[in-house]
Amino acid sequence: MEITILGAGTWGIALGQVLINNDLDVSIWHYKKNYIDELKKKQFHSKLNIKISDKINLISDPNRISSSSLILICLPSQAIRQTLSLLNLKNQYYINASKGVELESGKLISQIIKETTSVSNDTIACISGPSHAEELVNKIPTVIAVASSNDVFSKSIQKSFSNNYLRLYQSDSIEAMQVGGAVKNIISIASGICEGLGYGDNTIAALITRGVQEIIRFCSLYTDETDSLLGISGVGDLIVTSTSKHSRNKKLGLLIGEGATLSESLANMNMVVEGVETTRSVYMTADKHGISMPICNEVYSILFKNKKPREAINDLMLRELTQEGL
Repeated sequence: MEITILGAGTWGIALGQVLINNDLDVSIWHYKKNYIDELKKKQFHSKLNIKISDKINLISDPNRISSSSLILICLPSQAIRQTLSLLNLKNQYYINASKGVELESGKLISQIIKETTSVSNDTIACISGPSHAEELVNKIPTVIAVASSNDVFSKSIQKSFSNNYLRLYQSDSIEAMQVGGAVKNIISIASGICEGLGYGDNTIAALITRGVQEIIRFCSLYTDETDSLLGISGVGDLIVTSTSKHSRNKKLGLLIGEGATLSESLANMNMVVEGVETTRSVYMTADKHGISMPICNEVYSILFKNKKPREAINDLMLRELTQEGL
């Protein structure tokens, strides 16, 4: 089986290593030639035996990607529609490993794949879970989940990806998995903000727990199957992203909580932080459909309306008292 990975960031490289270790034929595509050159200087190319190229497109090499039976998407979520539209692929199977909600449309990545490739739901899957690339690339035992409407496809992904340091479980809902993977990044930013303000474990535990409620409410826009959000790709992913030193979203929040602006924080990190645009898209979508997302709304106000973080936390604490499930 030939596999093409779209995106040579840390996650794409980590998954590429997994697949190479499992004796699969892997190519990785990335759009920046200077970035590819840097990877080669660091010996990623020779060490992992991965064919890395920035030239895979319709003009320079029309058959390179189209010959792959499986496309693994590890791109920034807001770049996926444009990339797939450019490549104009046909008859492939797709695994989405990116996390986000499309700005403006509010669509999940599986929906974008279907729209831009005209494939059926049976050829689309998603993988997600508590899985920082920094640990996976060092073969630290990691567990994630796979979801697809095609049970045979889902089981084949389990078999292809699993080994002695990565284990995959099947999950019920591809929609719930994607919502959990996207919205948890916003909660992670909030967690970093709280840490930057000097708040402690009580605050973070409450934030994560209430964050689960917001994820479930937002998920209702896409599916009624929300049970899997209490599993590895929901709560599991939320916990690791909200507490880990490896979390980009948490680090961004930490910098903002310590007093930096959004632009200063992003410049300091010099990498894509998915939670920023996801905050914008989730805010717009939830507002449009009347979904209550108080934590996500306050993160939006901090990032895009210059609201003071301590004021945002205070407003959350002084909201009208209600039952826990609301």
